[in-house]
Amino acid sequence: MKKPIILVIILFAFIELNAQWIKQTSGIFHDLYSVYFTDPSTGWAVGAYGTIIKTTNGGTLWKKQTSGTTNSLSSVFFTDPGTGYAVGNNGTILKTTNSGSLWVKQSSGSSNSLFCVYFPGKDTGFIAGEGGIILKTTNGGALWTKLNSGISSTLYSVYFLDANTGFALGNAGTILETTNGGIQWISQVSGVASNLFSVYFANKTTGYIAGYNGTILKTNDRGVQWAKQASGTLKTLYSVSFIDKDNGYAVGDNGTILITNNGGAIWITQASGTENPLYSVYITRQHTGYTVGYDFEKKAGIVLKLNN
Repeated sequence: MKKPIILVIILFAFIELNAQWIKQTSGIFHDLYSVYFTDPSTGWAVGAYGTIIKTTNGGTLWKKQTSGTTNSLSSVFFTDPGTGYAVGNNGTILKTTNSGSLWVKQSSGSSNSLFCVYFPGKDTGFIAGEGGIILKTTNGGALWTKLNSGISSTLYSVYFLDANTGFALGNAGTILETTNGGIQWISQVSGVASNLFSVYFANKTTGYIAGYNGTILKTNDRGVQWAKQASGTLKTLYSVSFIDKDNGYAVGDNGTILITNNGGAIWITQASGTENPLYSVYITRQHTGYTVGYDFEKKAGIVLKLNN
């Protein structure tokens, strides 16, 4: 029975030694809170003071885009290479239809801070944020409608499997699920009382959550049960992303980067080269990875690229 365990350890050691996170030059002196790529070369990152930057060459060069706002932007999502959305403080919603050459403000109908945007389809999208707010659009943001989440505590993340089935999570272990496009939200049992910051589903049934004090939760049955995994850290984890049901990454405080290749049965720490917070991680299907954050000493936005 010892051989399989030894093989797992050897495999993880190989991954650890051969996977490197390389620092890129963001050209930005503000926090970067969210990153999203439409292919291994083309991506965007958003952050404080309305910051939006874009790369078309895998991060070799990042160029600043004009957002038209000074409000901090917490989340960015693209439905195709041309169409994207960014959300942030004071109810800010921005949309582009030309890859970010022009960002146009949309009306959220709220002054609450908005922390996450997710589109399960081209025109249908959801936003979660402060005060339990959940917004929905079915026409690409021409109209955003407020949904009744049933709670007043902050929601940090939202994720949909399709137009009807989705999840929102936030303060004090809150996990909400809808199966009818947000008309009704039902609480799920998280088993923890700590804040939860990021949710990601690798397929229709297998999902992961990252949060405060190194919390990682996993479900194999679409949230009927969530089980706590041993992350090996007490650092707060802000973001989790998976390539498939087994291979994933989580990032957080003090430059923490965790990797698993067995569905979270074992999480291994990777060297990030920084002691500063990392707020968002995005892994493409081609195994290209990016994470963003903020360097307090150099007062610059952090961008790291996975060189595997």
